[in-house]
Amino acid sequence: MEPIAAGLKEFFSFKAYVMLPILIFFVALGARMRLKAAAFDALKIAAGFAGIFVAFNFFVTRIGPAVQTIARVRGLDFPVMDVGWPPLAAITWAWAFAPLTILAIGLLNALLVALKWTRVLYIDIVFRQPLIPRKIA
Repeated sequence: MEPIAAGLKEFFSFKAYVMLPILIFFVALGARMRLKAAAFDALKIAAGFAGIFVAFNFFVTRIGPAVQTIARVRGLDFPVMDVGWPPLAAITWAWAFAPLTILAIGLLNALLVALKWTRVLYIDIVFRQPLIPRKIA
């Protein structure tokens, strides 16, 4: 049991743009995608996710000092700069219960598919609320 725990700890020490494509690869194989297609799609996700983090880091290093200067000159107290979802993604994947939560959601979804209560394979593990409520007519 100890080698499994050590292996999982090592796996979850990777950055989100390494872990997510690996998990998506196995989900794709579980959804009966061809090996080549699953690997190619996982590679595209890895490249996209890495690109987002490169752009995000570039943006923060360039805009951060300007925001701090504006706040200092105007006498504002803004201790946090809102930079969008990439840090939240990193925090989510670094959370200790993220693997268990993702596994539980995946198992629940697999159970619902097996029981034919749904035909949807739920791989978007982010619960979102619409910004503007839709009118139901």
